[in-house]
Amino acid sequence: MILFVKFQRKRRMSLSCSKEACDQPSTIYCYQCKQNLCFEHSKQHDENLKNQLYPLAFEMKNLSNRYATLNISELLTKSREKLNEWRIDSHKKIDEIYREKLSELDKDWSTKLTRPQKDLDRLRMKINEFNQRQKATHEDIKLFIEALQYVDQMIKDIETNGILIDVNEKSFADTKNKENPPINFENIYRSIKCSNQYETNLTNSKLNLLIGENHHLKLFDRNFLPVEQLPWSNGQIYDICWSNILNKFIFLSDKRIVYLLQEKPFSFSEVHSIEQENWWSCTTSDEFLFLSTYGTDPNIYQFNLKSSFDFVKRWRSPQTAHQTDFIHQINYSNQSLLLAIGNSKTKSTKIDLCSILTLNRLWSINLQMNFLSYQTNIRSIRFKHQQWLIFIENTNQIYHLTHDGTILNTYEYPQLISNITFFNNEFLIIRTDQMIYFHRI
Repeated sequence: MILFVKFQRKRRMSLSCSKEACDQPSTIYCYQCKQNLCFEHSKQHDENLKNQLYPLAFEMKNLSNRYATLNISELLTKSREKLNEWRIDSHKKIDEIYREKLSELDKDWSTKLTRPQKDLDRLRMKINEFNQRQKATHEDIKLFIEALQYVDQMIKDIETNGILIDVNEKSFADTKNKENPPINFENIYRSIKCSNQYETNLTNSKLNLLIGENHHLKLFDRNFLPVEQLPWSNGQIYDICWSNILNKFIFLSDKRIVYLLQEKPFSFSEVHSIEQENWWSCTTSDEFLFLSTYGTDPNIYQFNLKSSFDFVKRWRSPQTAHQTDFIHQINYSNQSLLLAIGNSKTKSTKIDLCSILTLNRLWSINLQMNFLSYQTNIRSIRFKHQQWLIFIENTNQIYHLTHDGTILNTYEYPQLISNITFFNNEFLIIRTDQMIYFHRI
């Protein structure tokens, strides 16, 4: 019997052979084939198995000959060469990362070490100024206390942690995505308390951060220390943008008025040359101011910043968007306008990038965002490398888009987001219900 197949020889006079058209009694039962076989068919069965063994033996002989011709020493040498090449390349990458981290350490240490002294010098000048005038308000005292507490926090951080350097395996492994690494929201540089009871405004100029809170506009410097604040009682602020050519903030309120806000002295004024309209969103290029209107059937207006806001152009629906669409925000970048568009009927969110000359679409992308109605604002933030961050107020989802509208990443922030701004090309600042978080990018 063939060893690969188990047979049991029994007299089964009551069972016939399993082969078709054979009425002979079975003498053998094959447990692998699950068949009862007569004497003649059992011999055929054995012969078939033997015939299958011959080509297997031939294949085994060929494999044995191939194995005998292998040059093990040569193959091992090639593998060792590849391993050595990897070692040399890895050392080069480690040395490169080390030099980057060393430069980063020197820069951060210099900045971190000198910052408390600079802030103390500035606060000392402020206190001397108030002493000379012999006049200070309760709000002034509150701001000084907050500033001193922050300096105390910085000194404690230096005493406890020194300079934190991120040296983990990701620094070595992530070389392909060096220009576009994922945003690390766990890296919180600082946080301050805030209230969203009246405003959620958050934006910045080249030098300062502007926050709206409790019917006040508050200005913070690059070290996130309070500098100035201004009472605000002219209605809800819909949007704020910064103009480089005017060196002022431009903002819109529910009073249908366009305002200018200058940093020194910290004060605001109306722009009388722009007629009252249901203004909703604003953005600026180096030369123009762009304003969009509230509601469906949206319009976009263009004004000249160099000639006292002279009217230039108006785009109407459907060139701006479909009649049932709502343009939540417009944002300028590199001779183009980004339109964040929502439709409450279809519950859809669309991002269009358009030419500022013709408003023709350069690209368009639909986002799977949980958009419910026009009462919830869709916002866009200019990010580094001409990229964009898209989010909806009071949700925690953030879309990260490249300059050509490709989705680079999606994030879920641990809290619901009220607003975001990107400050000094270094800090992603996120406002939530009760806090403002400063993430170093």
